[in-house]
This record gives sequence, C-alpha cells and structure tokens, in this order.
Amino acid sequence: MPLCTIAETPRIPEHCIAYAYVLQWPKEFPDRKLDADSPDDMKWVHSKAVERAEKFGIEGVTYMLTMGVVKNIIPAVASTNAIVSAVCVNEAMKVLSFCSQSLNTCECRRLLLALPLFKISQLTCRVDMMYMGSDGIYSHTFVYERKENCPVSSSATHKMSLPSSTTLNALIQQLCDGEFRLKAPSITSSENTLYMRKPMALEKATRKNLDKTLKDLISDGEELTVTDPVFPDTSLGLVVKFED
Repeated sequence: MPLCTIAETPRIPEHCIAYAYVLQWPKEFPDRKLDADSPDDMKWVHSKAVERAEKFGIEGVTYMLTMGVVKNIIPAVASTNAIVSAVCVNEAMKVLSFCSQSLNTCECRRLLLALPLFKISQLTCRVDMMYMGSDGIYSHTFVYERKENCPVSSSATHKMSLPSSTTLNALIQQLCDGEFRLKAPSITSSENTLYMRKPMALEKATRKNLDKTLKDLISDGEELTVTDPVFPDTSLGLVVKFED
C-alpha cells in the first residue's frame, strides 16, 4: 500500500493496521522489532489500528484482520486447504459407506470389489478435479494415466523419421522444441560421441559435428543415446529412420 495513503488518507481497515505497525511501532519501540507471533505485540497493533480507524470513521478492524495484514496471510490459502480437506473427507465417506459415486467411479469401484475392507487404505486414485465455486459442487474430473512411452518412467526406445540431410544441430533443436522439451542434450551412438556438452574439451572436439548431416554421422535405423539435465537419472533411447 502507498505510504502516503497510509499516513494521510486511509480508506480501508488494512490502511489503519498498516499505519499502526509500519509507522507507529518504530516510533514507540525504536529498538525492538515487532514480533508477529507475540500476542502482546499484536494486541498493541490492534488497539492502535482501532484508534486510527475510529478517527477516520472506518469500520472492520478486527484482531483476526490485524493478524492477517501483519503476517501477510492470504485468505485463498486457507480456503483452498479447507476445500481440499472437505473433498478428501467426502471421498473417504463415499468409499467407506458406498453412499455415492466417487470422483473416479470406475477405477474406485473395481478396486473396492477386489480389496477387503481392511485394505481400504491401499486404494489410490490419481484424479484431477477442477473446482470452480461459481459452477456449484459438480466438478470436472479426469484420471491421470501413465504414458506408455514416457521417457522418464519407462525404458521405451523412441523413434523419429527425418530426412538424411538433416544436420545434427537440427536434430538437437528438434529434441529441444518438440515433445521431449530437452534443455541441453548430448548425443552418442554405439560407436561414436556425436556431440557432448561437457567437459569443455569434449564439447570443442565434437562441435564440428553439429553442421554435419545425419547420413554422414550415423546409419539408417541406428539407436542413439541422448542425455540431458531434464533426465538426471536416466537417458533417452532414440532410433532415427531416414525418410528417404
């Protein structure tokens, strides 16, 4: 909030509270920092804010609001926590009592039929729920599913079809801009290091390959190994097929 508004023309309760702890507190206690977790300090700020509000005819200065302003508490955080908690409890009641369909109806029902009641804690549903308060309690949901050829969670070898005249630099750019979204890929074949970013000496030695075409560096259908900071604990297997 602008300091001139706090000091000269307060209009809302928050301006009065800010005046108390930003301007009045340093004057009253120049050698002591305000402790937002101290009830005595917060009561002092609240009382001064009330005095300020009464002077300007402003209503709404409460102790809870004082805590929120001083501690910079965002109401949306508490609201979100409450909504998530309510949804979790609601789903637990559905699972335990069979009183209604769960968010992930088919998967939950299949698992419930397969599990004894004492193993109910093992039931997991990865469901994304889009809650919009203006739309009421009915929410759009969809189930997260594992991508079969995910480069992170699977060891699947990926295939790309490219013209043989494609340069190694163009292939690297495609790996960065395409579905893999890599950041700084290095590429090796079964026999050669095509391009390696680190160490610096190896990068300098393989830099000349960037402008070479794939047909000059690899054979058709050869499997390449791609490493990248995106995959710190694994590598990407890539088979390049020449379109021509």
